[in-house]
Amino acid sequence: MRILTIMVILMGLGWSGYWIAGRLALARGIEAGVAQARSEGWEVAWEDLSIAGFPNRFDSSVTALSARAPEGWGLDAPRLDVLALSYRPNRVIAVPGLPLTLATPVGPLRVAGEDLRASATLTLATPRRPSRAQAEGTALRLETAAGAATVTRAVAAMREAEGQVPHAYDLALTVTDLGVEGLDPRLPGLFDLVRLDGTARFDRPLAEHPALIALTLRAAELAWDGTRLNLTGEIEIGPSGTPEGALTLALEGWEALLPLLTELGLPQGQAMLLAGGLSEMAQDGRAELPLTLSQGMLRFGAIPLAPLPRLPAPYSP
Repeated sequence: MRILTIMVILMGLGWSGYWIAGRLALARGIEAGVAQARSEGWEVAWEDLSIAGFPNRFDSSVTALSARAPEGWGLDAPRLDVLALSYRPNRVIAVPGLPLTLATPVGPLRVAGEDLRASATLTLATPRRPSRAQAEGTALRLETAAGAATVTRAVAAMREAEGQVPHAYDLALTVTDLGVEGLDPRLPGLFDLVRLDGTARFDRPLAEHPALIALTLRAAELAWDGTRLNLTGEIEIGPSGTPEGALTLALEGWEALLPLLTELGLPQGQAMLLAGGLSEMAQDGRAELPLTLSQGMLRFGAIPLAPLPRLPAPYSP
């Protein structure tokens, strides 16, 4: 019995030592990370930082956090908790206090709501990078100077894609009941579903400010009031940053789209051509449009639909 008691005491002391060493290493890692960020032009400040959770957790909490990147991105949050199990420190959960404000190059975005959290699994190799991550929010309200949006629930996820292709990530997004305020009143005010499922390939690791070089869309779905759009296909970003590729747009309830497109500026003649083509292709109320992205335009056959944005050009060593 005495030997068992001694063993339990020694194990407890050993685990306590491990937790204390881990806490010190975490504190040094935070200090080093902040110092490096500041040397790269970041502005980082907070009111209070604490690390707790003994014996089975490493819970870092910071209050009145303010962070600004040189590119104009930033975060202001009343609180940020980063939680991890002491025996799985590479799996972290981040829970920000709400409301928070995201700074962007085009203006601030205020986020309020019931709940917002994110989780990530980091690689064990250094430098550590996320092998998978997920963020989810409930009853959110997003506000900008241009308008506002409400979301019943949103889930976004990312993971390293399987296979030998470097810097490729599977992406997924599901948003239910997206309400939009302050935009063109001719546009729908409530979307029942927004869904994305695809794979993005970049020219460099995520930590090195990469540019997108290819995008595979397995689904890019938008549904509202009996109308459903779903976009699939492959896109590549050329050396000049121009998207090129072929897509298929599946339409259900497409008849309601034509008056909307005309109101938004599609010439009447092109709208009639589009209606005729859709009528011929439709089966059981569903039509599929082959679209091409070329020479800076999105086209349906010979009909130009919209100009394409020019994206950051991929890195060329």
